[in-house]
Amino acid sequence: MAHHTKDSSDSMADLEELSKYVASHPDDYTQRWRLAKKLYMAWEYNDAIKHLLILKKNWTRRLNVLRYLAATYYRLGKYEESITELKEILQQWPSETAVWEQLARVYEIADQPESAAQAWEHVLLLEPNHPIAGRAVARLRSSRPVTPRENLRLNDSDSGIHINRGVICPSCGAQNSAEFERCWQCHGILQEFSMADDAPAIVPDVKPAHWGLTLVGGLATVAVLSLAVHFTVAYFKQLDSDTAPLTVHAVLATAFFVPRLVVCGVLLLVWPIVLRIAVRLARAPKPSATGLLGTGSFLACACYALTWIPTQYLIAVPVPMAILSFAAVMMMGKFSLGQGIRIWLIQGIGALATIAAVSIAQLGPAPLAEIYRISAAAKAVDSDVSASTVEAGQGSTPLVWTITWQSTGSRWLDAQAADVTFTVTPEPQGAALSVGLRKDGQFCHYADAPPYRFTTAVSPDSSYQLAINGAPGSKASVTLQGVLRPRVVP
Repeated sequence: MAHHTKDSSDSMADLEELSKYVASHPDDYTQRWRLAKKLYMAWEYNDAIKHLLILKKNWTRRLNVLRYLAATYYRLGKYEESITELKEILQQWPSETAVWEQLARVYEIADQPESAAQAWEHVLLLEPNHPIAGRAVARLRSSRPVTPRENLRLNDSDSGIHINRGVICPSCGAQNSAEFERCWQCHGILQEFSMADDAPAIVPDVKPAHWGLTLVGGLATVAVLSLAVHFTVAYFKQLDSDTAPLTVHAVLATAFFVPRLVVCGVLLLVWPIVLRIAVRLARAPKPSATGLLGTGSFLACACYALTWIPTQYLIAVPVPMAILSFAAVMMMGKFSLGQGIRIWLIQGIGALATIAAVSIAQLGPAPLAEIYRISAAAKAVDSDVSASTVEAGQGSTPLVWTITWQSTGSRWLDAQAADVTFTVTPEPQGAALSVGLRKDGQFCHYADAPPYRFTTAVSPDSSYQLAINGAPGSKASVTLQGVLRPRVVP
């Protein structure tokens, strides 16, 4: 007993001396780390937390520093704070089985059985043959009462945790990292404390496979974002033209430009949330917040870029989006094939509903209702752009032509593609002309000075009369440009 008292006194003296040293050398994080561990071993949890928070903020982020912080919150009964720290650990080290086990235990003692079950399911994904994870999930999801708090501690008889890394607590059986000198759960002594090995163990931040997935995801996101920027810039360049659009693709580029940006913006916000909901509904392990945000951003940008493909293929966009989204979902977390399919289906439905709702709110239901007709019109018009420029005819003034325009088959597209450019060329060049365009007998355009070129909206439901007058002997030729195909009657 006397020997034990002497050891305790020496330990307290060392603790006091180390505290003074850290106070005078606040940037010596190695010694602050030693002090935090000593305070934890001495049950001085509130003081330990102060130093651990400083280390977390200013020191190299090491796994064991963060685990100590989570364990200290747990010892103080601050379960939500402990859960927050453990989640933060798993964002950097998602494959640490021991941390998932620790999170499951804290969830359970915090009366969150469903979250605890999901954490144990993630353990099963990492270690399919884990001895207790399966039984823990079944117990937590059973109709029987949840295990009382006093029985939540792991016992040697039912822990069965055999992981190469880490130390099993001889008192309660909980899994601890090798850096712990006292158990995070019961505070039992795990190993003899030695000043010689007090330096923190360094754990690799991210495993190579995780880095590979992160790199692939990052490059893919940059690629689709670059495509999106390219298509947007190309659209602004074509705005300089003073001629009516000659293709359905050009018409829709203008009609869909703002709605497309709005849809993309909404998807950037909504898609990560939809993915999170899908993960919960699929009862799959929760991926990191970075994974959710990165996957959602990638899919939103990919969707935006794919909507710029030629209009006749627009109806097929769901096919490549389905393939991309499934690959992205499977890369987002460690899901089984069944979980991945469920997440993919749920997020797909959510994304489609969002796109449809935002699109209809801006454009009305017509574009979606007439998508097949629009696609057919695009195939017919865009495959032969030269047909969008028509030489209406030429002759000596005065000239009067009756012109009507054919419908594309979609009333919505007729309205969007209504612009037609009229170019009247006098012969000889510079001859004075007067050009008038009537719609159902009413003037809608008149020009008596060059250039005799104008763009106006027309309707397939109306008849137009183009009248050209000039000096005796003068001639004129007329060219019509637009998506709508004209019928000219001299």
